[in-house]
Amino acid sequence: MRPRAWVEPQASWGAGSVLLVEIPTRDETFDNIVAFWKPEQPLEPGQEYLYAYTLTWRAEPPNRPTDLAIVRATRTGPCLIGSRTIRWSPSICVCN
Repeated sequence: MRPRAWVEPQASWGAGSVLLVEIPTRDETFDNIVAFWKPEQPLEPGQEYLYAYTLTWRAEPPNRPTDLAIVRATRTGPCLIGSRTIRWSPSICVCN
């Protein structure tokens, strides 16, 4: 298991959403998932926007909500893509 970054906003950021993006990589060992905040209203050029947050790195989230599933383990296996390329493809086991 890799450490997790837990982000806690320190003030109201207003309406918006967190977007997850998977960046293509040649190998599953590269960290390729990023998250970012997208305000509901587009940001205006030339304006200042302040977003305060605390970032905590640890094996488990500090205040994990009990109603959310968490990944307990991941597994990989061979996968044939096209006619010649063999890759290792992850499948995620979610428990809880």
